[in-house]
Amino acid sequence: MKTTAITCVFNEEKTIRNVIESVSESLIVDEIIIVNDGSTDNTKKIIEELKKNIEITDIHLKKNKGKGYAMAVGVENATNEIIVFIDADQTKIISGYIDQMINPLLKKQCDMVLGYSTVNILSKDVTP
Repeated sequence: MKTTAITCVFNEEKTIRNVIESVSESLIVDEIIIVNDGSTDNTKKIIEELKKNIEITDIHLKKNKGKGYAMAVGVENATNEIIVFIDADQTKIISGYIDQMINPLLKKQCDMVLGYSTVNILSKDVTP
C-alpha cells in the first residue's frame, strides 16, 4: 500500500520547511500534498523553493477557507490508499515517526491510526 502525506498550511513560514523536509525523508510516504490555505506570508515562496528538490503536489487556495476545507481538498487530490495528515506547525518531526504510525496499517493490525493510538473498527479494540 502507498501513503499520501497531506499538510494544510496557513502562514507557516517558520515551520513549513522543516515539515516538508522531514516528511520527504519517510520511506513510507510516496506522495506529499501541501494545501496552502490562502497564506499571506512567505509560505508559498518556501513551498515553491522546496518543490525544486522534493516532489510535492502543491495546491494554493487564493482565500483562507479553513483547515477542514483544506483537508478535504488534499484528500480529493490524493492518489494513495493510506492518508496521513501532518500538522504544519510541527517544529520537528522525529525520524521514523510517520513510519511507526503507518506500520500497523500496513501489517493489517488495525483499521486506522489516530495520533499514537491504533483503532480496530470491527472489534472496537483500542490500543494506546
